[in-house]
Amino acid sequence: MAYACKWVNTSSTILEMHEFLLPASSSVTSLKSASCTNSDVWLLNSRPPKLTFNNFLVAEFFDATIAKGADVKLATNWIMGDIAAYMKNEKVSINDIKLNPQELAELIASIKGGTISVKIGKEIVDPAHIEKMVDKVLSENPKQLEQYRAGKTKIQGFFAGQVMKLSKGKANPGLLNKILQQKLNATS
Repeated sequence: MAYACKWVNTSSTILEMHEFLLPASSSVTSLKSASCTNSDVWLLNSRPPKLTFNNFLVAEFFDATIAKGADVKLATNWIMGDIAAYMKNEKVSINDIKLNPQELAELIASIKGGTISVKIGKEIVDPAHIEKMVDKVLSENPKQLEQYRAGKTKIQGFFAGQVMKLSKGKANPGLLNKILQQKLNATS
């Protein structure tokens, strides 16, 4: 494998395209120091380019995840798949996500080792994120909340279902039910 760097010099009046290869021993950080700014970086193998980073923060996150021992293919899939989708949907940068390279490497190791499934690995386990979804569901369903507080406790399943729908099935059920229970039983 080798890193390839392709960048466009937008500071000149003539659009310039630069491409170069660095040996596999080079890190993404060394690409940055090689004046590869405003770039796309690919991790090359015998197939066409698979891994495209649109900025160095993501590339450095990938590099750090690999340095922590994560499987390259699984790290690629996570960063370019679920993490990229999350960043796009939430309109946040890699610095704003709750997962750091060490945690991603540990998550990947747990999945690869069979300790947890990919499905469990993709669950939303950020209490603050789940709490926001619970608050949203409760505020959008005041009649059902009133019914619950009047003693119709079986309606808790309705709220849990609405949060799961909002999270596209990715909220950790145990954490969701704990937060939901706290919110439902809180006095307003």
